[in-house]
Amino acid sequence: MRKRMAAQMLAAALPQLLSPDAATRQAGENALEALKGQPETYLPALANAAGTLEQTELKQMAMIVLKRGSTAPVWNATPPAGQEEVKDRLLSLLSVAQPSTRVLTTLTSTIAAVAQCVSDTEGKWDSLLPSTFTSLTSQDEGVRLAGLSLLADLAYQLPPEALEAFLPHLGPLFAQAMASAHLRVQAVRTAAALVTQQVAVKGGEKKIEGLSALVPTFLEVLSSCVSSGDQAGARDVVSCLIDMVGEYPNLIRTTVQPVLTAMLSLARNGSLDEGIRYTAIELLTTYAEAKPVQFRKCTGALDGTLQALFECMDRVEEDDEWVGNEADREEEDEEQDEVEMAESALQRVILAAGGSKTAGPVLALAEQRMSSAKWQHRYSALRALGILAGAAGDSLQDQNASILSALLTCAADPNPRVAWACLGALAAILSSYGPDVQSEHHASIMPVLAHLMQPTTHPRLRSRATRCIVDFMAECSEEEAEMVDGYATGIIGVLTEMVVSGSPAHKLCAVSAISATAVALQERFSRFYSALMPGFVAMLSQTDLRDRDSRELRGKAMECVSFIADAVGPEVFGQDAPAVMELLMAGHKGSIEADDPQVPYLLQASARIAKCMKSDFAPYMAHLLPPVLAFARLDPKLDLQAADAEGEGEGGESAVVDIKGMGKMKVSINIKELEDKALGCTVLAALAESLQEHFMPFLEVSAEILLPCVCYKLSDDVRVASVEAMPDLIRALKAAVDKGMQAPAALYALWEKAWIQLMQAAICEPEAEGQTTILSAVSQCIEICGAGCLSDEQQLQLCTVVQPVVQDHIDGASKEEDDDEDE
Repeated sequence: MRKRMAAQMLAAALPQLLSPDAATRQAGENALEALKGQPETYLPALANAAGTLEQTELKQMAMIVLKRGSTAPVWNATPPAGQEEVKDRLLSLLSVAQPSTRVLTTLTSTIAAVAQCVSDTEGKWDSLLPSTFTSLTSQDEGVRLAGLSLLADLAYQLPPEALEAFLPHLGPLFAQAMASAHLRVQAVRTAAALVTQQVAVKGGEKKIEGLSALVPTFLEVLSSCVSSGDQAGARDVVSCLIDMVGEYPNLIRTTVQPVLTAMLSLARNGSLDEGIRYTAIELLTTYAEAKPVQFRKCTGALDGTLQALFECMDRVEEDDEWVGNEADREEEDEEQDEVEMAESALQRVILAAGGSKTAGPVLALAEQRMSSAKWQHRYSALRALGILAGAAGDSLQDQNASILSALLTCAADPNPRVAWACLGALAAILSSYGPDVQSEHHASIMPVLAHLMQPTTHPRLRSRATRCIVDFMAECSEEEAEMVDGYATGIIGVLTEMVVSGSPAHKLCAVSAISATAVALQERFSRFYSALMPGFVAMLSQTDLRDRDSRELRGKAMECVSFIADAVGPEVFGQDAPAVMELLMAGHKGSIEADDPQVPYLLQASARIAKCMKSDFAPYMAHLLPPVLAFARLDPKLDLQAADAEGEGEGGESAVVDIKGMGKMKVSINIKELEDKALGCTVLAALAESLQEHFMPFLEVSAEILLPCVCYKLSDDVRVASVEAMPDLIRALKAAVDKGMQAPAALYALWEKAWIQLMQAAICEPEAEGQTTILSAVSQCIEICGAGCLSDEQQLQLCTVVQPVVQDHIDGASKEEDDDEDE
């Protein structure tokens, strides 16, 4: 009786779920919820409906609802007889051809979901794998297709050992399936699923030797798909190869030449859709990263890959909106997918194969294009030079003079996008090889930049040239200050004119360039102070700013004033410091909007001004500290949603992961809040360092926030900022102890708390760089606290932490030697 009633309820509810009317669909959902309250019949009724309904849409909907309902609580509530009924019905469906591919894939994913549910509840389904294997030997191609699809799903759902017994027998079955146009692509997908599953566990490589032998057959399938016009199938085959090679590059150890040759053929075949070319390039890049030596040794692989990447970059198109991006924010450009992919892949290949091996071929290809009549060729050549400069390390050091000579000639290219690409490459060279390039070639570089910063220059080029000033100055230290000083008057004159009469976008760039020049000149900047400071004070006076660009400009002005203060020192800035701080605070006397672009500038600028003013900054702390503490206290949480949930929330970033017992879930977190939290921690440390004993009123609350963040798991930046803050807090407290403001016991109490957190962080930190940062902080704290601050037990604990770091360093050096020998 109950079974019949359940069947009747489903017969009414399933059509409702397919209705375009929301109210009707909701009625169907309500009926399903009512049926779910009868667990002895719910899942069995759905399985029976999937098997008996004739209408394809209803059959598929029954499977979807069954898959959705196969959760541990529902399965456990289903009687054993009902569970067996579900299993038997699903396997009976596996043994017959399904009416469409969509129904087939829904069926196999449903069986896999039920199998996952059985596994999660520690149940058994002994007939599942034998039935799957039997379907692979069927004479009916539809049944074999279902078996292949199910086996691929099970590979991702079941533990690797569950499939071990069947692996030796699958090679011939896959080879046979790949001879069929109807089955070949699914056979490759299934083989890829098994390979990636098995190699994830220790010893798995040996278990897939039979599948490794199928690589030549994979290439035959790929060739057949391309020749028959099945470009979607070809793309799927290459994607499967990427998955397998990414997890187990030795899969193609004996077939690397034909595999890479096939990929190069696809990558350079302009008649294929860009999706296939993308995936072919991705496989080449993936293998280069995994096996750089073998990649370089493979005939034609490196040169062919670079040629293919340049050809992709050559496909850049005219873009009317490019000109409108006057502020030169590259992230706002609508870059073509193919060009963006090629540029990213070029960087990856250079990093993987090594600058010394790639510099020659890249320079040769770029040289050929720089004299081309096509602007696209000149553009791609210059973009490639910029990428090479950023990724090649020291390999270009001896060639910088000739590269710069060619680059600076292109700065006058009649096409503004080519000239812009030239400036981008110049910026990369300045950043990667500074300050040597600045010291040796300033006489060639600075006049070109000064010329391009004039009002008559193309607006976007003017912004880019101004940003190059920032890149030029950023690498200059005290040793280059005299050289910079020779250009300072002219550069500051142009930048001042830009701030006064330039467009909003140019003003932003100019203020940043003035900041960079102040940092490079340090006290030499004092001669410009009296001319510039009144203008910046006027900018800071504009507190009623309604549009975001104006608020960002005021924020940049805050930043610039603080850099100038740090450069010229308290002797020059001291007279204006109170007025400047009053203006900074005046803009934030009310509530601070979370997305106000001025806030990060305010906090960082205040930290720099505090460094300049020292104890004289203390009066402003009461007003400044609340937003700093608010940032440092932010506690963004991981959010779990269904994998297909839409939206990530403001500032969010997400990834889809497999969680045991829950399946695929979307994990999201607010990245902006993480960045703001790191900023708050950094500013707290800077204020403690600058104010010393005057930070005492705020030390306790700061320590309460920073100490737990030493082991913060969600952000490296937060963790590093908090680790580096420990010596600053202890140093401030030590200064108070030395002046009799605090008892020595307070110092050792804080040190004890910091020690516990730092040791815990050292144990958990996975990266060598992070461990070095922690040990550096420990060293500084010990030096501040003085002799006797470590007990015998703590000394032993420190040795235990240091030992693996030293060993990793030794092992790393040995690995580098081994890699050199491989060359």
